[in-house]
Amino acid sequence: ALFSREFYKELLRVLKPGGILYHYIGDPDSKSGGRDTAAVGKRLKEAGFRMVIGAPMAHGLVAAPEKMPKAVLTLANRRAAGQPK
Repeated sequence: ALFSREFYKELLRVLKPGGILYHYIGDPDSKSGGRDTAAVGKRLKEAGFRMVIGAPMAHGLVAAPEKMPKAVLTLANRRAAGQPK
């Protein structure tokens, strides 16, 4: 099923070495955004992604099987002007 643990395991399997996954979820400040972000993050970790971080300005999550490149961490942690931390 789409967005299931098995789906994310398959994405992890086909991800190139050193690759990262960006997953669009939607506005993290929306009514369901926080809940959806937490649920997807949990499934990504259960599937084997070791690094899962929020990318609030991009309305999604970034995941990697190993270390996350520093440039990706910097971009993922950016927030729009006036956006709460």
